[in-house]
Amino acid sequence: MMRFNSRELSCLARQNSDRFDKEGVLFAKERQEGIFRKSEVYVERLFRLRGNLLFYFKTKEISSEVLGVFVLERFIVQLDDDDEDGSYYSFIIIFEGDDRVVRLATQVESDRDGWIGSLHVASYECMKIQLQSLREQLRSRTGKDPFASQDPVESSQSQEAADGTEDPFLTVCLTCRSLPLETSGRHPDTFASVHYMLPPPDERWVTHAHTEIVEKSCNPVYVAMIGFKNPQSFSIATRIKVTIYSVKERMTNTMTQIGSIIFNLADIFDAPGNTISLKLCSFDYADVGSVIVTAWQGDSSFRLSNRSEESFVSPDEMLSSASVRSSSQNNGIGLVSCQRRQNVTLLKMYFANLICKTFRFPVKSSPDHQLFVYEYMGEGRLTYIMPRQLLKLLVEEEKNEIEKLQSLGMLVEDWDRARQSINDYRLSMIALYKQHVNYLETYKGTTFKPSVKKAHKEVEFAPTNLHLQRMMVYNSDRDAAGTYDVITVGAFTAGALKYRNGGLRRMIQQLEQRSTRVSKDKTSHAALVEVMIEMDVLQNATNAACDQACTAAVQGKADLLIAAMAELENDGQRLFKICECDLITECVNEYSSARVTEVGSGSPKPAKRETSGSLRAASKPTHLSSPDTWRWSGTDFVKSPTEEPWDLTCLNAKAAVMCVISKVDELIEQPPERAVSWLDSLSPLIIKLKRCIEVMCSRATSGLAFSSIKDCSPNLSLVHSINYRRDVVFSQAVTAATTGFLIGLLTSDEASVRQMLNIGVLLQFENLLSCHGDEMAMLEDMSVGVSDLSKVVFVLECAARNANEDALVPSISGDRSQFLVTVPVPEFLFANLKLEGVANRAVRVVPVLFSIGINEQATLAERFGDVSLQETLNLENYHRLHTYFESYQQFVQNQSSDAASSASSSLLNLENQIRHLHMSVVSKRNKNVEVLQQAAEICRLLNGVRFTSCKSAKDRTAMAVTLEQVQLLQRENDLAPDVFFHALGSFRSEGVRRENTQKNAGVRKYAFNSIQLLSLPKLYRPPNGTYGNYES
Repeated sequence: MMRFNSRELSCLARQNSDRFDKEGVLFAKERQEGIFRKSEVYVERLFRLRGNLLFYFKTKEISSEVLGVFVLERFIVQLDDDDEDGSYYSFIIIFEGDDRVVRLATQVESDRDGWIGSLHVASYECMKIQLQSLREQLRSRTGKDPFASQDPVESSQSQEAADGTEDPFLTVCLTCRSLPLETSGRHPDTFASVHYMLPPPDERWVTHAHTEIVEKSCNPVYVAMIGFKNPQSFSIATRIKVTIYSVKERMTNTMTQIGSIIFNLADIFDAPGNTISLKLCSFDYADVGSVIVTAWQGDSSFRLSNRSEESFVSPDEMLSSASVRSSSQNNGIGLVSCQRRQNVTLLKMYFANLICKTFRFPVKSSPDHQLFVYEYMGEGRLTYIMPRQLLKLLVEEEKNEIEKLQSLGMLVEDWDRARQSINDYRLSMIALYKQHVNYLETYKGTTFKPSVKKAHKEVEFAPTNLHLQRMMVYNSDRDAAGTYDVITVGAFTAGALKYRNGGLRRMIQQLEQRSTRVSKDKTSHAALVEVMIEMDVLQNATNAACDQACTAAVQGKADLLIAAMAELENDGQRLFKICECDLITECVNEYSSARVTEVGSGSPKPAKRETSGSLRAASKPTHLSSPDTWRWSGTDFVKSPTEEPWDLTCLNAKAAVMCVISKVDELIEQPPERAVSWLDSLSPLIIKLKRCIEVMCSRATSGLAFSSIKDCSPNLSLVHSINYRRDVVFSQAVTAATTGFLIGLLTSDEASVRQMLNIGVLLQFENLLSCHGDEMAMLEDMSVGVSDLSKVVFVLECAARNANEDALVPSISGDRSQFLVTVPVPEFLFANLKLEGVANRAVRVVPVLFSIGINEQATLAERFGDVSLQETLNLENYHRLHTYFESYQQFVQNQSSDAASSASSSLLNLENQIRHLHMSVVSKRNKNVEVLQQAAEICRLLNGVRFTSCKSAKDRTAMAVTLEQVQLLQRENDLAPDVFFHALGSFRSEGVRRENTQKNAGVRKYAFNSIQLLSLPKLYRPPNGTYGNYES
């Protein structure tokens, strides 16, 4: 099927004669129908040949109607041997696959031969053969292909995009004036392609870069800036060619060349203001407008031989010279040059393969000033490092859990069989996790995990397409710069495990429904884990209070001793309250009835009491060397074949606490000269207290361990599936969260870090998954993964002086109850943030997730399905965000009066934003993307870290982050409103996200088809020509 514009073809057919290869009057034989018979007669018509298009008119006058056009492809032209009319010299055109024959004739033989010769070479195939022949001749003579890169759009991978770590020594902006109208009379859609000439002996044009497409303008201002790097490859004599193309059809890259200009670098360097205006010449040397070229030098180390440097302004001069500051554009390039290099150096510590694209946009307040925008993208270096560390921890935790269950001793047959089944599952997980560790340790692929591998089993613990998206902005009007970051990553989901049973949220709900024992709306297993964690914390706290009491006794300080006793009493009461609760009592009694002890030489029999031992930590196994139990004899702990009742164990621990407190009260009342004997008096009591608490906690831990067998055994397969899937999802989440925290730390100031240390760091995840099909299960996975990040604590420590990249890699420790991520902070940053004197450098994580589906599956879910999951998640996370805002509000009010008063207006703005977000969350609007946009703005106001994701963080994510960039430019940087959509299209067509699609799928197009495109909200649609339907 051929698509064409009849009006444009008609205009093309009527152009001046000098634009046609051949024209003249021909006689066309046509069938005419009479009253009695049909006949064929020759009709005189005007024919005009241009390229492979043969136009014909109704009469021999050019003013007559254009009847049609023949596309001369796959055809033959030859003499007409069957023509019986001898008065004409006829020839025929036969098209492949068409039975009809076109018969044409002239009155002069030479005219016929001329037309046949012209038609023979008119087709594209003929021109292609001629071109190939010439190409081979040039290749045989020069040894090189003269046309190695021909497509001005697809082949122009700019050097600026290829390496974002290097500052361009020269930056060029292009503007056109007075371009010709299209043949149809409308304004053209144009873009500029930039080439440079290689030095001898090559001397051929190399495609360097191209601008964005500016639609419907004869005076286009191209916002995409062209950067030249590697000054060793250029000299003052280097020739630059700028070609302007008119785009006819963006989907197929159909275009025609308007004209081109050629200049060398010396022309730019010598021009006043580093600006030149050159006439644009077409291929036939006609004047078709002009091109204005403006350049800036960005690297002061670049020098031009035999040229004065006074006409060029270096960054150092820009920073120091007030006269130069009057030039806003030069100032923009120079001021951010040094800052860019510093930022890139920092980014290279945590991100690889940086890509940079540069743009300029007009400012609303002043047309003479501009916004200079530097768009960066880099691959997170932690993509495979953090999962490898986490897997090693999980292997050790599984081993400890196995040992903990084995330490329970002999159990009755049913429970012993259940324990063995659990241990078998844990052993299989250990083997599988070790396989993943071995694979990741030997992995030699890309730094990031491409979207095509999102369901690959061997890399399932790594996050998909983890990248940094950074926008640096310089406003020449305000003389101010800003940096905006967002982490883009694929949804945290176990794609390799599929979604037959749904996602994590649904699977956990199934487990809750099956559970026989529920505590505070949580499964018994979840309640037990929380109890074990709290009990471990309180045991450590009581031991610490005992140690403080001993230290105070040695020093003879009564006030410290009293404070230690207050802490001991408080922590002890909380610990006893936990141990005496019904849950712990039931677990201990169940374990006692399930134990088996040896009686004499006979067979094993159920024990009447429970065995206990020493407790190390809730996350560490308790090793019991004997089924005998420790019990208090009145003067010391002794082993006994029988065990004391649980309430007596708790009572002994209480009594020990009271003895220590009473003894302290007695010692404090003694005269000061007898204070030296305090430690001797307290030491035996404190030792007894520690052992009582150890025995109590050990018995409770053993009971809880047995209870986990009882709770897991009925749903062992489901529990195992949840644990494995949760580990996969959490591994992806914690890797992305750590990457985001690192970039947030690099851009933080002292006040922001102080906020993190006091109320935690806000991680705001924006998700674009729908509530339909597999994407709903992905959303269920991601919601649990984000929620689990609340178990993560970042700990800041100073890195060694001159630490390399490996020394700056964060390390993770802990277990599933809580993970500590130790972050080495570069020494200079540690000093700048004034962390040296801070005692507690732990930062807790406050994660929030807001999700709105925007694709065609979201449309189906909204019209025919159920979006309650999306609504529930948004409401839950709104409340979590509101709680963080209240903490932030309290934190700001607790600052100095000057700081609090200066922040009052921002707090009021935040309060209004929170209120508007709540209204958007509770509203029932379809594809209400305002929820995402408002949550993102609130996150930035709260100094949080932004994340954006969809299924693979490639297509929908690209639309979201580019939209956010333009909104930031408009809201905070005074972007001119009339270029909003131009800026949006430029980021999407020429920005770094096109490079992301290339890296992930090998295609520089977003994976949208026409149906998907119609379902997207208007502001989330890519420009024509930047999308296509392919497997991603």
